[in-house]
Amino acid sequence: MGETDVRCVPGTRQQTTIIEIAGPLTLKTLSGFQDALRRPELTDTIIDLAAVPFIDSAGLGAILGHYVHTQNTGSKFALTGVGARVKMLLKITKADSVLPMFTDVRAAESSFQAGGASPAA
Repeated sequence: MGETDVRCVPGTRQQTTIIEIAGPLTLKTLSGFQDALRRPELTDTIIDLAAVPFIDSAGLGAILGHYVHTQNTGSKFALTGVGARVKMLLKITKADSVLPMFTDVRAAESSFQAGGASPAA
């Protein structure tokens, strides 16, 4: 597979950063994503997976690690745009029962403004 692009864009709330990923999130392509997660100004995070065709265990580990970090620091976290293949991995690993997921960035940001990020039904 080709390169994976990672962009950090500001959300509608000052403390929210949207991490947009385009391409597979695998051990081979993980460094840009990890760099984005290490940004010191990063607090509330939305990880947009709409352009991610698949994730391997290293990619899932990075996402789960950041989720735990947000829980420990009192920050908000959400996944958006989770495709069928990625959703299957999350279901098999039971990560879907832990990670807050929303259909799109707007829904996740609305949840943040409402005071929480609960998993979508």
